[in-house]
Amino acid sequence: MNTVKTEIVKVQRPIATNDPNVPWLVYVKGHKKTQQVRQSYITEQVKKDMNGDFKAYFNAVWNDVTGWHIKDRVEDQEW
Repeated sequence: MNTVKTEIVKVQRPIATNDPNVPWLVYVKGHKKTQQVRQSYITEQVKKDMNGDFKAYFNAVWNDVTGWHIKDRVEDQEW
């Protein structure tokens, strides 16, 4: 039986540009699983949940083929 482990990730958008080709970062504490993604990878719901913030924390599930699947926003963390 496969169990899916939900982890808290930080989603961080670029600060100095609105260029859609500049990657966003999605990673867990300690950067053990870091993914650089195009803005188009980030869902409209995640962007809405970020509410203009440059970084926010979310529950997410890791997939070895497609990377992070970002779920709901959680309270800010200390990392």
